[in-house]
Amino acid sequence: MDEQEFKEIVEKIINGKKDEFSKIIQSFQKKIFQIAMGFFRNREEAMDLTQEALIKIFQNLNKWKHNKSFSAWVFTITNNLCIDRYRKIKKEKIDASKIYEKILPGNEYLDSTIKIEKALDNLPPKEKMLISMKYFNDMKLMEISEVLNISLGTTKSILHRGIKKIRKYVFSSEESGNE
Repeated sequence: MDEQEFKEIVEKIINGKKDEFSKIIQSFQKKIFQIAMGFFRNREEAMDLTQEALIKIFQNLNKWKHNKSFSAWVFTITNNLCIDRYRKIKKEKIDASKIYEKILPGNEYLDSTIKIEKALDNLPPKEKMLISMKYFNDMKLMEISEVLNISLGTTKSILHRGIKKIRKYVFSSEESGNE
């Protein structure tokens, strides 16, 4: 769907045709889920966040500014919800990777995966979100910069900084034997 179609659908919904929201769900549900899944790597968490994002989108349709792309607006809401939930979960999170290490020691692929997951978990929310959008959802840098409302140069810089931190974590833990 193009921007004009979204504008028409939103107008219909605002004017009482609530069933038109199913078109928005069809257009965005999978992508929202993929972003959340990439961010949290937990199906249940991603499903909850997807539902929360769709509800928030529905409740705030009248706040969408038509000069901003509808997709960017949807992904901004998704991004903000991911960051908010991440902050909440980070306080409560049990380090499951330690359990993996104890159960399956010596598995090189798994060890690398665990190290990358740990590194991702230790990134600031914006870096984590950007890496998730780029590598788990195959979004283009220009799309990401629009969704996050930052310049393309800033997007590249944040991505580079996040990747550098992941590499540093993975390689430093290999060298020091911290697995």
